[in-house]
Amino acid sequence: MKFTSIPENGLSWHGKLLYAFDTEGEARDVVVVIRDAIQESLIGSMRLYGVVCAEVDIAPYLRSYMSQWQLPTESGLSPSRAACRVVVEVEGVASAARTLFYGEIDPLQGVALSGVAETRVVRRGDVVRLTLYSPRKLSVHVTDAKLGGVVGHFEVVTSSMPYEFTFSLENIPVGVGMLEVEVRGDGQEIARLRYSIMRFGSTARQVAWRNRRGGVECYTFPVCRTTECSAEVVGSDEPRLKGAVMHRRLISGQEPSREMARIAEVICAPAIYECRGLEVVPMRLLTRRLIYGEGGMLKSLELDVEQEWRGGDYEAAY
Repeated sequence: MKFTSIPENGLSWHGKLLYAFDTEGEARDVVVVIRDAIQESLIGSMRLYGVVCAEVDIAPYLRSYMSQWQLPTESGLSPSRAACRVVVEVEGVASAARTLFYGEIDPLQGVALSGVAETRVVRRGDVVRLTLYSPRKLSVHVTDAKLGGVVGHFEVVTSSMPYEFTFSLENIPVGVGMLEVEVRGDGQEIARLRYSIMRFGSTARQVAWRNRRGGVECYTFPVCRTTECSAEVVGSDEPRLKGAVMHRRLISGQEPSREMARIAEVICAPAIYECRGLEVVPMRLLTRRLIYGEGGMLKSLELDVEQEWRGGDYEAAY
């Protein structure tokens, strides 16, 4: 048994990922096993009947296996689910490992899978989140953009896998008004971003989602309005709420066109989350509105979302 063709590194599981093999004998039944080479877990398997030569597409199995997406809840660099290293086995013969991605990339080049607008406006207490890739080594250097002092430094050996960079702004030194984040891969600059730390109103919410390349995106919506709160009351002696939900409307600011284009991708996101500092709370996206101004330029964005009500003053205030 031998493999006659396998995908190249860097291809996306949203396209076809074809593995072809030859049993080099008479027609027989075979089992194809797909494994995660890093987690050492089973992705899926299929049985083929009466084959000598065959070609199988493993992309649907990977899409299902990688559909669960979790955001890190600690600062630092942590492995990302924007890629998976895969080995396919047929009759005990294993293919070479391949690193396959949410969105196709050049695996020989470092890249930021998140959008990298030059300057973003954030609150103290928000979290910087970026999905980054470098073939061998990745480093992130965070400094005070005005005074030049080091605020944080992180690095990791990547082994050709993407990483999530997470950095809480909760405990940055008092007086820091702008941060510069420099990302380097194998000694080369990948991205350089600035985060302007501003005051927002009490209803502002930071939201995160996955873009079309599999990178995490974040934006702080300056306005969040509760439009409806519904709950079931159970118990007669000691009434309590059951199954309570909040319906909210998130309203963007009027951002520069490049930033609006980045934010607008949220309307296609498979899942969105509210970031309460490092805590991540799922939201269900109900409706989306793109508001255009003169000349057909995107002016602002509104999202209607649903969240479970978890009680407490945080929710009651809105």
